[in-house]
Amino acid sequence: MPTRLPVICLSVLGVAAVSAPQAPTLVIGYRAASEDDASAGRLRLPLAAGKPATAVVAEFECRVSARPNADAPQGDADQFWSIRAELTKDAKGRVSARVRYRLVKASGAGAEQDKTIALDGRETLAIDGFSARTDCRYDRIIVTISGA
Repeated sequence: MPTRLPVICLSVLGVAAVSAPQAPTLVIGYRAASEDDASAGRLRLPLAAGKPATAVVAEFECRVSARPNADAPQGDADQFWSIRAELTKDAKGRVSARVRYRLVKASGAGAEQDKTIALDGRETLAIDGFSARTDCRYDRIIVTISGA
């Protein structure tokens, strides 16, 4: 009598590499408005529900720099912008950031400004300010905030 071998069916499941959704991110760019724009940079702030993200863009002795996760610069700045962002949705239901910012000078803090921007990379908040100094190669500082 012939021996019957059991038939074993193997099924190979194809597993596609699925990347996790990217966390919403705010991009803060800054530069001194001069011909060479030597004092420039950008930083990325990840946003999470219920957790505000903070950053500072500061002017120190004819240079501009930024510091993430801070409410104030390290050391004595000529002036600085304090930036705080929270994850939200705009009126159209798009993932957005509510950005609050203020300019702090030696004479005191300015009024807090508030703007909601979509994080789709199509909206940019531009903050244009004068340098606190008169002896630099630039007279303006430009801060831009957008989604990534």
